[in-house]
Amino acid sequence: MAAFVFFAITSWANVISPLFSIYAVQDGFARATVTVIFAVYAAGTFTGLVVLGRASDDRGRRPLLLLAIALELLAGVVYLATTQLVGLLAARMISGLAVGIATPAATALLRDLRPGSSEATATAANIGGLGAGALVSGVVAQWSAAPLTTPYLVAMALLGAAALGLLCIPETAPRNPRAHSRQPRIAIAPNAGATFAPAAMLALVAYAALALFVALVPTLLVDTLGNRSHALAGAMVGGLFGSAATAQLALGRFGRETKLGLGLFLTNAGLIALVVALASEWLAPMLVACVMTGAGAGLLFRAAVTAVSDATPATGLAATLTAFFLAAYLGQSIPVVVLGIGTEYLGPASALLAFMLPVATASALGTRSLLRCYQLPSKTLDGRRYCAR
Repeated sequence: MAAFVFFAITSWANVISPLFSIYAVQDGFARATVTVIFAVYAAGTFTGLVVLGRASDDRGRRPLLLLAIALELLAGVVYLATTQLVGLLAARMISGLAVGIATPAATALLRDLRPGSSEATATAANIGGLGAGALVSGVVAQWSAAPLTTPYLVAMALLGAAALGLLCIPETAPRNPRAHSRQPRIAIAPNAGATFAPAAMLALVAYAALALFVALVPTLLVDTLGNRSHALAGAMVGGLFGSAATAQLALGRFGRETKLGLGLFLTNAGLIALVVALASEWLAPMLVACVMTGAGAGLLFRAAVTAVSDATPATGLAATLTAFFLAAYLGQSIPVVVLGIGTEYLGPASALLAFMLPVATASALGTRSLLRCYQLPSKTLDGRRYCAR
């Protein structure tokens, strides 16, 4: 049930994705505007993570998750009330804030309830929700008479069920009103320094690649390929995150060098396939691009976050992971907005080629540096091993 609650909350993040093309036509939004609507979500997520990221340790898991559900429902009300740009930006910000609050609370709750398998369960619930939200939204919008209303009502019903289910889950972190604030500051543990920079670079690349597909592919389907199927747009975003989750779970036990190498290859090969799809106006390469990029980005991110976690002492882990996710969320926002602006002036294929160059360079440098770090002599502290540089 805890996994279902996490799934329901994260599914809200991409409910809007297959609807972007409708908003673009109805309200005249340019692709650059669509990317801004998408990217503001990252600001909300990071705000929630920083402000209330560890509050569930003192205030309880369930109250924080109920707060996140309430915020998502509020975002739903805003979506239903207006299609104006200001309203969409506000709803995206609120939705991101909710996910930022829910992610550490839900992850901790799963760890409390299922210590042996919490990481795999949290991964499946998180990424599965991101993919399912887009998939269901696209299918519902395709065959609904009110495509900008019904998907949100379905998602709100799911949140209602999650709220009821949450009441059946025992609290695993009793409230401690006298506890002092222990919010994670943004810092990098000294012992993690050699690992952090390349890992953060890979996280930025992975999030940027995923964000590209979520923010732009639904509108590119219409503008470039002439395909107006909302169901297809939702299925492509769902497949993107489905392949990410599948790769993470299926290859989780492979060596870190193997995961990094595969992640590097698949991410960049997927972006090349997307360029081919846009240049040829052919759907098949775009479908391949979604699967390859999703799997590659999933592997890169999993390798990066594992490297940072393994290289950071327990006393500095929260602060270091906060800094790590800041880098990831920057990838989900600024590069995608720049790309959206570029598509208006250069055209989709040319802008994507320009986008690929820094992505390929950063992913190659990050992978090379992280592999070098693995090969350096290490030292042991706090039961963990660190690069000795």
